[in-house]
Amino acid sequence: MNQQTIYPEPGEQAVGRRERKKQETWRGLHRAALALCTEKGFEHVTVEEICERADVSTRTFFNYFPCKEDAVLGGTAGFDDVVERLLARPADEAPFAAFANTYIEKSRTLGEHAESIRMRYRLIEANQQLKARELARVATFEAVLAGAIAERMGVDVETDPYPALVAAVGMAVLRSSFKRWQAGDGGESLPDLVETGFAAVLAGLPAR
Repeated sequence: MNQQTIYPEPGEQAVGRRERKKQETWRGLHRAALALCTEKGFEHVTVEEICERADVSTRTFFNYFPCKEDAVLGGTAGFDDVVERLLARPADEAPFAAFANTYIEKSRTLGEHAESIRMRYRLIEANQQLKARELARVATFEAVLAGAIAERMGVDVETDPYPALVAAVGMAVLRSSFKRWQAGDGGESLPDLVETGFAAVLAGLPAR
């Protein structure tokens, strides 16, 4: 979920007070990083400024993110949430259908996160340093998804290429959907684009 995928966000399910506080701190830092980099440009923002905007210490910052790039991109937060959603899909659902339905469902519950995703996309497109970090982040996430698909199938992701293929095709659908959404005039919603993209692949990409 770069590459502009549906970026994983920390889960919204019911959590305890301590975990909720951690999620709020994560979001505060992430939003501060996005806002400052949008205002000033990524190169001109420091970790200290992000901490000041989020009203936390630099020590707290590094408890959540190893670097400024990850504060903008979101790091690996939310990976577990997506994997849990994928593994919770009905057992008789085909692997790609399970992947598709996981993200169709997630795209329809993004809410306020959608604007954060749009901001991230613009920053990534404008900065090579962020692009490089995003490529690494996406590769990591794609491998995580392949592992979850392999677990659903009961196969070894190291020896069976199918889970990695499902993950790669699914991520390609997401990239295409995000690119069109970002370039559009607001006439097409992100959830509709995601659903249309997955439907086309599930139909075998029929000739047009």
